[in-house]
Parts: sequence; structure tokens; C-alpha cells
Amino acid sequence: MLFLAAVLVKAQKKITGNSVPELANGINHILGYGQSLSTGEESGKVLTTKPFDRNILMMQANTFVPYYNQSTENPLGGLGIALSELGDSKYHKILMSSHGAGGFSIEKLSKDTVPYTNLLKEVQKALTIASSKKENYNVLVVAWTQGESNYQDSPIAYKNKLKQLKSDLNRDIKAITKQKNDIIFVMYQPSSWMSGEPESTMTTAYLDLSLAEKGFYCSNPQYDKNYVRSSNGVYFHMPAESYRRLGAEYGLVIHNILHKKSYKPLYIKNVNYKKNTIDVVLSEPVVIDKTLVSPVTNFGFNVTGNTIESVRIINNKVTIVCHSNIGPGNILTYGFNGTEHSGWEFGERGNLRSPVVQTLSLGNLYKWLTYYRKEL
Repeated sequence: MLFLAAVLVKAQKKITGNSVPELANGINHILGYGQSLSTGEESGKVLTTKPFDRNILMMQANTFVPYYNQSTENPLGGLGIALSELGDSKYHKILMSSHGAGGFSIEKLSKDTVPYTNLLKEVQKALTIASSKKENYNVLVVAWTQGESNYQDSPIAYKNKLKQLKSDLNRDIKAITKQKNDIIFVMYQPSSWMSGEPESTMTTAYLDLSLAEKGFYCSNPQYDKNYVRSSNGVYFHMPAESYRRLGAEYGLVIHNILHKKSYKPLYIKNVNYKKNTIDVVLSEPVVIDKTLVSPVTNFGFNVTGNTIESVRIINNKVTIVCHSNIGPGNILTYGFNGTEHSGWEFGERGNLRSPVVQTLSLGNLYKWLTYYRKEL
């Protein structure tokens, strides 16, 4: 179901020093786009059944009403809660809309498709409404939640498709809005398609893009979430609580971007090896968590073609000792180890996360170590 929501406050004639640096006066639009996880499909119960903030509204037809989720717990609900509790709506107006399509590959969401065309129509509609209210209008972010239908892609192939989609959307949206700023993509690392497909590593594409390409930001892998069993027996979709957390993680990334704070996911920064020992440097210090994510062998690390004898973790340093000297054919991975289903208990996962990054009403947010693969 398509809906629009807006974070609205009284018009500010002058933005104070407490305003958000990267938000302009007027309407700043966040577009939710992707496949079924972007819409909250099969969420079961709906958590956000009542308005949670008098300044957060949704648009039904041409009228703003207090925001609440209706038939599903769309992740944008959690995103809005995060931005509200972090204070980003206090002096600015933020518009959110959902445009995903369940089961759609990136090809079916790209330029000249029905969902893509409809998204642009909604941008034009939002601009028209903003103009009628004498408000400036700007598209800020695309919250991109897609990848399960492209699990057979190579990381390189998926990166190229996503870069093209971002380029097309950026050009077409700016042609409508006449804005100067480029749009930003905030993404996850999908975790719900890999069971039974251990050779699929396309999920590393999101991290690669966030580290190498301007305007791409990766939040978290999703292996700490719960998943529900669909009628076809697969575990692709999440219950309401997990959708809400997914959205809040996007909100935290966007909050940091808006305040010009550097944001990168938790990732493997450097790898060196000598004889039978691999030294791994992480981007931040980590803790071992065997509660929020069930214990997994070697905390999620694996060396294909070898056997890990021990893993030691101190702050942001990981030392992996293998049975044999590292040689051709050995591949270091993190997270590619699930046995069945998806998520925190049996899915492709790891036990390493940051300390608490942010506390919200829905709980603590963390950075979980992203999926990784490197031929040694």
C-alpha cells in the first residue's frame, strides 16, 4: 500500500543554531524503495497503530493526518521514530513515502519500469502539494531495501546495476525538483536469502559501495533480526519488531549524515597473514554477543580450504590461527555459515557487534559486523 508521511512543524522564519545542517527549509523527502522488506510484508501485527508524535503525519489523498501504520509495520515507521527521537524533525519537515514491490528484482525496479515511473509521479505530486503550500521541496534520501531476488548476482554485477539505478533516479528526480543536491542511498545488507545458497556473496556489494562510492551508505546486515516462515516455506520476511528496528537503523544513519558526522558500518578494514595466522583489523572495537545472535562457530569466521583452530578478539583486532599455512585456495569469510532459515538463530550470521550506538524507545541500536569475503 502506497502512503506518504510527513514530519511537520510550524513554519520557521529563521532556523536556529539547533537546526540540522543538511536539511533545508521546506519539505525534505525520504523515499522507501525496494522489494517486500521495504513495505513490511508479512509483518503480522502492526505496532504503530496510533500516532507517536504530533509532528509526524501521513498524507491520505491531499490531506495530512497523524501518522500510523495500517496493514503492515512498514520500516519507515521505525525510521520516523528514530528521526523524531533524535530531534531531526524539531525545526524541519521530513516527508516519507513507500514505493516497494514484493518479489521484484532490481531490474524490475529500474528506469522505465512501472514502479520507477510511479515513484517519479509521487515525487511530482509531493512537489505540487509543497508548492501549493508555498514550501520548498527537496528529495533527500532513498532507503533502498532490495537484494533477495538478486542473490545469484555477483557483487560486481549488482554494484553496477545499483549505481545505474542511483544515477538514473538522481537525474530524473532533479529534473522534476530542480534541486541542486544529489540524492543519497541508505541500504542494508540482506540476510534472508542465503540459506541453501552458500556460494552467493552478492551481499558484500552494499559494503563495497558504501566504502568506495559517494552517496551510498550501508547500515547493517540483518542477521540479528527475527524472520517469519512464509506460505512457501522460506524465511524472507520479518515480524513487526524487526521491521521497526530495520527502519530505525536507517534513521540512525540518516541522522548522522544530516549532522555531517562520518558514518560507516562496522567492517573488516584490513587483512594480513603469515604462515598459519591471519590478522584482521576491524573498523571499530567490538564485543562478542551470543545472546542477541545465537553462538556460531568461530564467531562467524571461516577459512575455506583450511581449518580454524582458534580465534582471539581484542578491541578491534582479530587473530585467527589455522591448522595449515595459508595458501592458494584459502578464502576468508565472515557470516557465510547458516544451516537453515534466516536470522539470529540459524541464519548466515556472526557474533561480533559494536557497543551500544544509540538508545531509542524501541531499544538499543548496534552496528553488527558486515559480511565479508576475501581470497587470500
